[in-house]
Formats: sequence, structure tokens, C-alpha cells
Amino acid sequence: MRNMFSAQFRVVTESEAILRYKWKRDTKQQYARLATSLRTSGDWIETHCVLAKDQTRVMRFARDIMDDDDDDQADRRPIREKLPGRVIPGILTQSGKVHIVY
Repeated sequence: MRNMFSAQFRVVTESEAILRYKWKRDTKQQYARLATSLRTSGDWIETHCVLAKDQTRVMRFARDIMDDDDDDQADRRPIREKLPGRVIPGILTQSGKVHIVY
């Protein structure tokens, strides 16, 4: 005889979380540009990996990533943090709330 077990949880999720990732590769298939835009109800960030400086810039109040954006345009944006290396942000759901992590 098998035992059956059932569990139900009340799940509360936010109505919206948006993740956008864009990248460009050069002729040698190396990354030439990496950019992200993430939005939850509580936060909105944009990141740009500046590959020449091996640095990722995290900015608040992101806007849509345009195909013609370049690192020079990202230099003029308000920067929250400068992080070493390539940092790819994502989202984490914790106790029914969506958080941006990197």
C-alpha cells in the first residue's frame, strides 16, 4: 500500500517582471557587447559589460536597450555600481516577491 501526501501553498507573485538580455559578437564569435535590462515592481536596473575594462556597470532607472546603444552612451548614465568582470543579473523569487540578483 502506498501513502499519498499532498501539500498546498498560497503563492503570491508580482504581476510583472521583465528581463531583457542583448549581446553582440564580433567576427571571431567573441562577445563585443553585453547589456541587460531587468524590471520588477520594486527595482529597475540596466547593466553594461565594458569588455575592454573587464567591468560591469549597474545603473538605475533603465530604459529599453536599443540596438544602436554603445558603451559611450552607457558612460553618461547614472551608475549605481561598478563591478569587476562580466556580471549577468537575474531574478530570484523569495517568499512570493521577485528580487533582482547579480
